[in-house]
Amino acid sequence: MLRVRTLSITIFIIVYISAHYLVSPSYGFITQEEMEQFPSIKLNGTSASLYEGTKLIMKISADSMGWAFPVDEITFRCAAVGYVVNKAMPFAFNDPVEINLSKWDQSHPRILFNRGPNKEYLVKFSDKGNQSPYIAFGFGQELGHVLIDYLKPGSPQMWFEEAFCEALAVWSLQQLALEWEKSIDLYYSKAFSSEAKFLLYDINPPTEGYPQWFAKNRGYLTGKINDRGKNSILAIKLIEYANADPTFFQSFFYLRKNYPVKVVDSMEWVLKRWWENCPDHLKSGPERVAKLLGIKFAEEIYR
Repeated sequence: MLRVRTLSITIFIIVYISAHYLVSPSYGFITQEEMEQFPSIKLNGTSASLYEGTKLIMKISADSMGWAFPVDEITFRCAAVGYVVNKAMPFAFNDPVEINLSKWDQSHPRILFNRGPNKEYLVKFSDKGNQSPYIAFGFGQELGHVLIDYLKPGSPQMWFEEAFCEALAVWSLQQLALEWEKSIDLYYSKAFSSEAKFLLYDINPPTEGYPQWFAKNRGYLTGKINDRGKNSILAIKLIEYANADPTFFQSFFYLRKNYPVKVVDSMEWVLKRWWENCPDHLKSGPERVAKLLGIKFAEEIYR
């Protein structure tokens, strides 16, 4: 009888723990200090909303099943990324952005081509890895795609968009580290700064120079859009430009605006189209990238 009772208790504990994992701890895990550090972020249960005054900028929600971390911690970290990106390019959020995160087991996040029933962006997301900095980095990558907002298969020179998203994510970690420097507790400042350095610790500019590097790899880059090692080689330069000129990342908002039905899968075409879409004060963005890679804008744009 004792053996049966012990077995029953053991089964109950296993079932309870399993159920507790499937329905993730949801809220109450963000400290008062963290809330005070980002007062424009409001938590509502498991969702986090970013405001500018009374204006809603971004709402991030997450499915409640299967997360290793508390859901409010995930959405809060993501909203903090939205905060630093909105500071850099506020005009990109004239209309509120809603993003829904759902758990998956792949290490890299992915934004879906289709939108949700309420026009929200759908992101497959993992919370494995180095906790808060890892979550912020993954969300920063997908927020880059949200800003460009051209979620269609076969986008021309997709490797270049991926390089920008990589750059924006690492830059966001750097900016979060600076935000946390204002805090008495420097734990998060050190954590975000260390993660940013780790992600790029072995990435260096090409010894032969960017024009030669691009000429040698352009066919490969066109076909293999998700080679993070190659994309990061350009990303480190994009981060350098953004740190020197806060408006540089703003130009990427116009990267794929007003695309025609017929597109050409070449950097010359993409850069020329980007340049045409940019307002005059941001045209230096595509001009700088063209000069870096040693290429000229396409002479003719197919409309």
